Amino acid sequence: MLWLHLSNITYVARLTGIPRTEYETFILALQKRNAGEKIKFCTYCADRGFIELGTKEVNDIIHRFESIQRDGLSHYYAHEQSKRKKQRCLKNFCKQRWNKTKLSIQKRIHVLNRYFNKFYYPFSQDDTIISVGLNINSKDMDELAYIKQKKSLYIKVFCHDIIPITHSGLVTKEAHEKFTAYFQKLAKIANFFYCNSYYTQSELKNYLKKNNCKIPPIEVVHLGCDIKIIDGKQEVNESIKKILPEKFLLFVSTIEIRKNHRVLYEAYSALINRKIENLPKLLFVGQKGWMVDDLLKKLSKDERVQGKILIFDNVTDNELALFYQHCLFTLYPSFVEGYGLPIAESLAYGKYCLAANTSSLMEVGQDFIDYLDPTDVQAWIDKLEFLFKNKKYILDKEKKIRNKYCQTSWQESAELILNSAKKPIT
Repeated sequence: MLWLHLSNITYVARLTGIPRTEYETFILALQKRNAGEKIKFCTYCADRGFIELGTKEVNDIIHRFESIQRDGLSHYYAHEQSKRKKQRCLKNFCKQRWNKTKLSIQKRIHVLNRYFNKFYYPFSQDDTIISVGLNINSKDMDELAYIKQKKSLYIKVFCHDIIPITHSGLVTKEAHEKFTAYFQKLAKIANFFYCNSYYTQSELKNYLKKNNCKIPPIEVVHLGCDIKIIDGKQEVNESIKKILPEKFLLFVSTIEIRKNHRVLYEAYSALINRKIENLPKLLFVGQKGWMVDDLLKKLSKDERVQGKILIFDNVTDNELALFYQHCLFTLYPSFVEGYGLPIAESLAYGKYCLAANTSSLMEVGQDFIDYLDPTDVQAWIDKLEFLFKNKKYILDKEKKIRNKYCQTSWQESAELILNSAKKPIT
């Protein structure tokens, strides 16, 4: 039996990066199961361990994301906030407190059952478990390690990156510690790895060698870059509607220190000082992440960039597609990536991108785009000014992209993940 372990999409609302990969694999797996293939879905619960997801739970995941795409993330969050307000009344507060107490008791019972080898799990001998997501707050890898002592399981894991280990200064101390502990356990039980790039594959091999871990088969699966629109009837935020007719550049990414929004802020500030005529707006599309409070404070207080550098979060796939379609070109100055999905998405929309010359980004963008040192502010200033004054350069790049770029669809990525033949443990 093939099991797809869902560790992110059971609770997240935004389909970015890792959750996107898990969701697209889940959708194809569901189609295959409906066509008669032997595929089941499971998830890990702290109080019950691994459980099989039934038809209702599977449908709930689909309906949640369909409603988010149809009504928008703002509507979803407003609905969730309304639910929380109702739970604050005395009756519901008492109920919540009891549920928390009950959950704590159930967790302890589960730990005791595991200790006495009486805990439940749905897997059978020689089952294959594919884990595409990642939840460093979960004990799922601990649980799989226990189960693997009892059953012969073939565990296939998608390694998106090991940046919290190799570049600890670009994440919080807590994230570094949690990720390191989680990945150490994962590396011991994985029989097979997928990686999203040859760069990540190389980093993973180096990590496994350094930590005296056995190196299992590793297959590179490039991520899909097509953004699916359900039916064209989705709500579009009014602020997004207003910006689409204007000239703007696009940087799609969580706003965190690793993504290097600062270099664009500093470069754009300099360009504003030069009083360049018809300077387009710069859009940061993504939610707030780690270690950017100082930058966000500067953006809010710097009068030069007011109305020029804009932030959009809570963006649906349909709204993201509109941003790609209408932008002049995209930017991606990240210090380090496991893949660099927004570059692939930009190319899929026929859009030129100016990116950093780091990690996997040149692997994703190939010779269709240009690259700069992410620390060289002056290089970004000069290149942006050149691009604003040489529209034909961008048009020529876009023509090459349209004629020669071969995009990978999410269908193809998910097919590679699910159809990869079970390999013998070596």
